Parts: sequence; structure tokens; C-alpha cells
Amino acid sequence: MRVAPIPTRILISCFLGLQTLVALAIWAKSPLIMTSWASSSALIATLRGAPSARPKSAFMGHIISTLAGMLVLVLLGPSLWWIGLAVSLAVVVMWFTDNIHPPATANAAIIFVTPVPLLWFGGVTLAGATGLAAIAYLLSRLPSETKA
Repeated sequence: MRVAPIPTRILISCFLGLQTLVALAIWAKSPLIMTSWASSSALIATLRGAPSARPKSAFMGHIISTLAGMLVLVLLGPSLWWIGLAVSLAVVVMWFTDNIHPPATANAAIIFVTPVPLLWFGGVTLAGATGLAAIAYLLSRLPSETKA
């Protein structure tokens, strides 16, 4: 069975996009938030025609999920038992606003296990979401490559 080669665009865009976000996470001293960014970068690089890979979905998905996590954390407290509620709330809001971006749901959980101020976490999320949206936008402007 012959395997199609991976398009150069996917390799380069996923690597450069994620490395940019890794640099931001290192600067912000928050390696945990990289988990959702890694998944987002892979999704955006490989499925750029999918609704969940749109720049708007990438940006809003991360913002919505972070806000959902913050809301549940503030209202109900820092118990890990509330992670399922925070993630579910994020999914529902993303669904109703047509901003489904599955990797971003991790943000609603990450906020429960990252001992940092909420505004700081929100700022890091905003910066990362902006970077992901910019990557998604740039990739959407490139000509598509066909599988060999």
C-alpha cells in the first residue's frame, strides 16, 4: 500500500505556527496551555476547509472555553469535579454561536489545574487565540495542495 506524501504546507505551517505559540507560552511561563494550542495547530494545518478550522472558530473557541472555565471556577470553586461542567458549558456555547473548535475545550479544564490569576490566564488565552486565528487566516489564503 502506497502512502501519500505529507504536503510541505502542512509540515511547515504546523511547525512554525506551533513554535510561535510555544515561544509565547514560554514567555508567559505557562506550558500547560500549549496542549490546546498543539491540537489547534494540527487541526488548522490539516483541515483548513473544515468549519472548525476557520479563523473565527479557532479564536472564538479558545475565548469561549476559557470564559466558560473561569465562570464555573468562580461560581463553584476550584474542585476538579467541576471540569466536566466547564467543558460542557464551553461546547454548548460554541455550538450555539457556530464556533466549534474542539481543541479549545481543553482551556475550560486547564484553568482548573493551572494555579495562575484568572486575568493572566485570560490574557495568555487571548494572545494564543489571536495567533491561532492569524495562522488559520494565512493558511486559508494559500493555494490548496492535492494528495498524490
